[in-house]
Amino acid sequence: MKHAKQQKGLSLVELMVALVIGLILTAGVIHVFLGNQVAYRETQRFSALQDNIGFAVDFMVRDIRGADAIAETTSPEGISVIRHRDAAVCGVSGSGSEVIYHVDGDSLRCGPAGDDTDPILVQGMRPGSVLRFDPQPDPLPSGTNPIGAKITLTFTSQASEGGPPRHHSLTFHVALRGPILSNLPNP
Repeated sequence: MKHAKQQKGLSLVELMVALVIGLILTAGVIHVFLGNQVAYRETQRFSALQDNIGFAVDFMVRDIRGADAIAETTSPEGISVIRHRDAAVCGVSGSGSEVIYHVDGDSLRCGPAGDDTDPILVQGMRPGSVLRFDPQPDPLPSGTNPIGAKITLTFTSQASEGGPPRHHSLTFHVALRGPILSNLPNP
């Protein structure tokens, strides 16, 4: 009676099946990793966008609320904020000072000159965009100053390196406390 030889190790077929299963598992892990990486980048992009938007809006609202007058500028296209209080904002201080907010390239700038020498407030603006300003009430009655403003900013972001830019328009309203309080009847 002959005994069959006992096999030690793996046959070629068993080895190939194990390699295929390993490759499938590795591909699945890589796919999950890449998906998480894309989600992480998207979260980072939105976080940076929210930081820019939040800072720009908070800064502008704080300055404009305390303004005595606000007007649209044409060169550069932007907003002129005039205050009769002493506040150091955007490199401008002193009573009766004027700050001009405008978009220059991909930066929102503010300062007295209205050009590229003004300090950068935030970056990430849509290049070529204009800081839109609509006085409130709209239409503004003849001989009156605005008591508020509707302001539109257009930010840009990219989902990935070399990917197409995405534009995000944001409109917010600001009430000017000084003109509102000066229009109240004195008791």
